[in-house]
Amino acid sequence: MYRLHQRLIGLRRRHPWLVRARTEVRHLTNTAVAFEAADDGAGRFLTLLNLGAQAYRFPLDGAGLAVAETSGGDPHDPCLVPAHGWTIVTSRNGLHGR
Repeated sequence: MYRLHQRLIGLRRRHPWLVRARTEVRHLTNTAVAFEAADDGAGRFLTLLNLGAQAYRFPLDGAGLAVAETSGGDPHDPCLVPAHGWTIVTSRNGLHGR
C-alpha cells in the first residue's frame, strides 16, 4: 500500500494541472467506470476502474493510448483492466471512443 501511494503521489506531482482538471464520467456499468480528468491545453487522463471478478475490456479505441499507471494490467492493451483492478491511461492526441 505504501508503494502504491508513492506511485500515485508521484503521478500527481508530475502533473500539477490535475488540481484544475475537470472530471467527467465516460463509461459506467455496475462493475466498471471510466472517468476523464482534463485541463484545456495541459493534459488528459482516463482512469479505468474494474470492480468485477473478471477482467473487463473498456469500449475505447486503444490506439494512441499509453498506460501511465496500473494495478497490474497489460501495458500493451490499456483498455483491458484486470479483475478488481485499475489503469490510468493518457493520450497526446486526446482520448478516443467517447
